[in-house]
This record gives sequence, structure tokens and C-alpha cells, in this order.
Amino acid sequence: MKRFLIISLGFSILIFIGVYLYFVEGVYWSFRAPETIDTPFYTEDQQFYYATNSGAVPIDIKGIEVDASFGPYRANDFTIDDDTWLRWFQLIKNTGANTVRVSTIMDDTFYRALYDYNSDNNDPLFLLQGIRVAYDEVNMDQTQGQMRFYNLLKEDARDAIDIVHGRNFILGNNQKGSGLYRYNLSPWVLGYLIGDEWNQDLISYINHTLTDDFEDYVGTYIETSFDSTAFEKLIASLIDDMIRYETNKYHTQRPISVNSTFVMDPFEYHTHIKQQLGKINRFTMDHFLLTEHQHAGLFASYAYEDWPEEASEYILNEKTNSTSFSDYLTELQEAHNMPVIISSFGYPSDMYLNQEDDQGVLLIGDLQLFEESGFNGAIIRSLQDVWDRRTVQTAFKYALEEIHEWHDALTPTQHFGLIGFESYRKDTLMRIDGAEDDWVDVAYTKEDTLKVTRDHSYLYVLAKSVDIDPDQPLYLSFDIHPTMGTTLMPQKGITLEAPSEFLLAIRPNMDGIMYVIERYQGARQQFLERVNGVNPYVVLPERPNSFVRVVVAERTKEITQEDATDYTYPYQFKEVSPLKSQLTPSVSPDIYITDKQVELRIPYGLLNMYDPMKPTVHDDYYENYGVEPLSINQFTLSIYNEEGIIIDSVVVPLNRLHSTADVEEIIKPAYYQVKAHWGGGAE
Repeated sequence: MKRFLIISLGFSILIFIGVYLYFVEGVYWSFRAPETIDTPFYTEDQQFYYATNSGAVPIDIKGIEVDASFGPYRANDFTIDDDTWLRWFQLIKNTGANTVRVSTIMDDTFYRALYDYNSDNNDPLFLLQGIRVAYDEVNMDQTQGQMRFYNLLKEDARDAIDIVHGRNFILGNNQKGSGLYRYNLSPWVLGYLIGDEWNQDLISYINHTLTDDFEDYVGTYIETSFDSTAFEKLIASLIDDMIRYETNKYHTQRPISVNSTFVMDPFEYHTHIKQQLGKINRFTMDHFLLTEHQHAGLFASYAYEDWPEEASEYILNEKTNSTSFSDYLTELQEAHNMPVIISSFGYPSDMYLNQEDDQGVLLIGDLQLFEESGFNGAIIRSLQDVWDRRTVQTAFKYALEEIHEWHDALTPTQHFGLIGFESYRKDTLMRIDGAEDDWVDVAYTKEDTLKVTRDHSYLYVLAKSVDIDPDQPLYLSFDIHPTMGTTLMPQKGITLEAPSEFLLAIRPNMDGIMYVIERYQGARQQFLERVNGVNPYVVLPERPNSFVRVVVAERTKEITQEDATDYTYPYQFKEVSPLKSQLTPSVSPDIYITDKQVELRIPYGLLNMYDPMKPTVHDDYYENYGVEPLSINQFTLSIYNEEGIIIDSVVVPLNRLHSTADVEEIIKPAYYQVKAHWGGGAE
């Protein structure tokens, strides 16, 4: 009996070791090269091909990117279940899309759901699997710093290969998906895309500091050309390792690309233009040369970014005829001897406060432009809104650790989805429509005249008074900070009864414009030096405070000529778009004003909320030399008529909001516009 137990224990240990090596470490033994290599997808000349039982079929990519986030849940929470993924895959397929892109390794639920979806459909969705760079592990102070980044990238690439072949087990981590991956999706995996948003300083460091560390790369599957950069040689070794790993372990290959951007394009520009564009690197997939052992091919990919149209006029190429952005795209496509795709592009919907054009019209316009320029497809970013995305222009305003808990109307990248999420206030969806059914459970803050409430997206106000007239100006002041504020509003000819930091002006038959005292203008202290060269902490806002339009910073698009005498600063201020009234067509209104009543919503970012959940606001920038949170538990709201006579005033308590909101999934108009363009089928 004892011998039997020992033998059983030994077998159990061997099985455990085998499972661990097979799924966790991805160990394999290759004693000879495989005789045949399967290429379910491959590139030839400048075309993608899909190998079917009936022969190779040329394909152009019609893709939509998905993210693991869901409303207030972060991507690395991985809360999306099988049923939601299956429903979303059908939504994607119904647009006429043929490809799903993920920018990193997802959890096992995603791959299981995609396997189930494709197994049950004769017309499957292809997967473009991304591999994200771990920048937290980059150290540019020493040579071996970049090798840590490279080794992690290699590990993630091998993990991704094992995952799509259903042979991996990843324990919980904070950076990427985890779980037991046992579903083989390889018949539908279009290719691999290395990188998401590259750190340009890292690439420049490798190219200029580590040049002597890299010789021309000569691998089994990939070689580099004589004019390749150090970064390209490093990436060539990664691609070669990926192909070798998948070839030897699974006897298959598929196309690979490095996700690039216009600022990394292969062109050389005049020096003064490069400085303005921030272009410090050049990269091209064409510096990777295929050996006879590589059968699936490569492709080039570019994430779309805002690029000055006239920049292409300064390309140092005698053959260039670029005079427009369309010409630039055509020239970019023709610069490659392989298929070229747009790996990511998108626009915010009108839920983004500053959006001036229709999301769907912009998407369709770009899709047509890419098609006319000869690209082999494009991927829309993204299927769903992602609440924890950030931009340089607004990231300084908020507590970034909690930014996923609420939806910011001032951050454009949070609104790129074809579907969105509306926050519930308890079990009610707030609507700015003049009706009061969504206000029934909200108590009046003063007699029967004023109600205030909020959810995970907006602060809401419902005011009633015989003095409210849609044909007369109306002003609402907000005293948010306990010690700042002014009573002076000379532009409107009124004087407030109590100091306030914000003033919302609603003019007849017009939208609502938000003003802020200059000392509380967040963009000033963050961007003034990058707008006009003035240090905001040396040249302080003038006293007494006065109200000015709320502004945001945006990149300067103007290209300065080489002989210009004035320096062009990288940013400029732009006034925040007005809050939309019910008179603005085809948008969800922020203001609904009728005779004797006004209903409105205000994004938290317009009130300098640092974390609306707690809540905290910005303290005085010039006493703290930057943004510091200040806890508050109330604010004062006052309403004035055209003469500055107060209609109503009340102190509004602010309670903490729960960190996770219930949300309603909505399909945006842009979804149906994309569906019409791509020729999608029935729901």
C-alpha cells in the first residue's frame, strides 16, 4: 500500500510538472524543422490572403478594436462575461466587419467567447492579436535597461502565441489577462501587432545611444537591410523569435507587424518641421527582409493621429508631389512593398463636450480616404467607450487612480466607442428633456423651486421660477471653493451677491457658456508656458479676479516657415464649447429651458472637480504650485436674471458617490453609419 501511494504521488507530481511546463512555461522540444508550414493567413505583394478549403481568398481588413473595460470597470478588472462578448461579437459582425483587434493579452473569457462565436458561424471574425510594451520596465540610464523591456516583450509575444493556440496558463497579474487558455483560435488569427503607443524617447535612445551594440541582424526568418536602425535590428530579432517559436512549436506562421504612427513614418523632413512635429524617429517594416523560411509575410500598420496637412510638403524627397493629406497617405502606402493598414483611428461622439462634427461622418470620411489611398483596411477604435482613457490636455485635472469610476465629458478619447454607457442614478437614467419623471425621488433643496442631484457623469439642476424666461438671459453661479471667487462680472454687466468661481450664462436661443475666474483657470497654470512662453507662477493672474471663458489646451496645427522670426509654441488655448440647448439639432441637450423652468447638466470637469466620487476639487493653484485636491461637502448655487437680481440661492450638500455605477449600454448613431458603409447585414 505504501509503495502504491509513493508511485501515485510520483505520477501526480510528474503530471503537475508536465502541465506546468506545457501551459505555464510553454516548454516545447523541437528536434527537427517541420516539413510543412501551415499559413492560414499570408501576405503577397500588397495583399492579405485567407487560405480556405476552396483556395486563397484576398481580403481587406474591416476591423473594430475592443477593450476589456466596461463602464466604470477598468480593463484589468476583466469583468466582461461570455454572454456580453458573444453579443458584442455579433454587433461587430453586423456592421460588415471581419476583424477584431485587441491591443494586449485578454483574459481567458474573451478567447473562449470568440472561439464559441466562430465555431458556431460560417462567417467567422478574424483576430488581430496585439502585444503591448511594458514601459514600466524601461530604464534608459544604462545599456541593459532596454534589454529588460525587450525580454518582457519577447515573453509576452510567446504568451500571445501560446494563448491563440490554446496552450497557456497565466496566473493573476495587474498588467494583462490571466486564466487557463485552452481554446485553439489559430485558424482565425489574422496576425500579430507589436506595440500600441511607442515611447519615442525610448526609440531615440536605442537608435542614438546603443547603435554600436547592434549589428545587422541575420536570423533564420528575418534579416535587416544595411540602412536599418538599432531599434529596427532589435525588433527584427523579436519578430524572428516569434516566427521561430510558432513555427517549431505549432508548425504554423502568420503575418506580423509593428504598430507605427505618422510621427514614425519612413520619410525625412526639413529640420525645422521635425522640431514642430516632434519627429525624432524613422521606422519602416521594409527594412525587414524575409528569408526563404518565412512564408506568411509581413505588413505595415499605422495608428492614425492628428497630422498637419501641410507637413507632407516638407518631405525631403525629390519625387514627392504631396500637397494634401490624401497625397500623404498615398505616398505612405506606396512607400511599402507589403500590405499597409490603419491599425487604429477614431473620433469622439457628441457626448464629448468639444465635439464639433458628427462622429459617423468623420469615420466614414476617413474610411473612404484610406480606401482611395490604397490601404488594405482600417480598424476603428473602438467598439465601446473606455472611461479610463486620458489625454495630456485633461489628465492633470483628475485623480487618475479613480478616473475609471466616472465618465468625463472633457476627455475626447473616452468617447471613441460605437457604443456607450449611460450612468444610472440609483435606478434612474437622467434625461435633459424638460420632464420631471426622473426627478420624482429628488427632494427640493429650497421650498418647491430648486432640485440638485448627480450621477457618475454630471451634476444636474432643475429650477422653477416665474422669473425664468427662455427669451431672457439667465445666469447660474457656482461657489465651489471655500475661499476663492469674485462678485465681478463686467462682461455681462452684473454683480453677484456672493463670491463664486464659476458662472454659466444662458442667452436666449443660444447655448450655455461657462465662465471661470482667471485664477481658477486650470489650463492656464498647466499650459501657459507652452502656449506663449510665460511662466504662470511668475506672472500671476491679475487681481481682482474677473470671469473668463473656460479654455482647454490643444496642439498647435500651424506649420511655421523656416525663415519665420516668431517661435511657434506647441499648444494654444481653445474656448470650451458651450453646453448644448434643446435648440441644437441631433445632439443630447445639456440645457432644456422653458417658460418658468430650466433643467441642465454640467460635466464635473467644468467645475474643477478633482475626484467627483469623494468629492474633491482643485485647491488654489498658485498657493500649491499645481493641482492639489481639496475636500468639500457642499457648494452654493445661485440663479440670476439679466439685471443681476437673484432668483434663487441655496447651499447644496455633496455626498460621496459609490465607486461603481450601474450603466445602460447604448448604441450610437455612428454604429449604424459604419454599418451602412461596410454593408452590414440584419441585426
